[in-house]
Amino acid sequence: MTDCAEVLKDLNHPAKMKQLLSDLDSKKITMQQFLSECAYWNLQYLEDYRYKPLPSKPKDVTPAYIYSATKIEGINRGNFGRLKEILKNLPEEDFISRKKVSDVMKEFDKKENVFEPPKRLDLDDAEDDFWGK
Repeated sequence: MTDCAEVLKDLNHPAKMKQLLSDLDSKKITMQQFLSECAYWNLQYLEDYRYKPLPSKPKDVTPAYIYSATKIEGINRGNFGRLKEILKNLPEEDFISRKKVSDVMKEFDKKENVFEPPKRLDLDDAEDDFWGK
């Protein structure tokens, strides 16, 4: 098995990615090998995939707050999905890399990490507030 650091170093070059795509196209490597290499490449972005905290809820819920919280929740869902894909495509025997990904995924487990929009929002008033009317 190739050393993880070596794989990461090699994958930082666009030429390496082109070669991987070419190898996949010519069937020199399998789809699983390709996905595994891509998972290793994504390990360098683990910090970017960490849970992003939701904004503090103001007394009066504003459209700006709802927009911001919804946007961050969407980013978090996307990042969690990426982490699941990375974990799925890392070799079972690479315990260290799998643990790194699992540790980042645990940040998403907390109940307070879920945005719950207000039960009722008067959209006319919200639109006026948003446009400063």
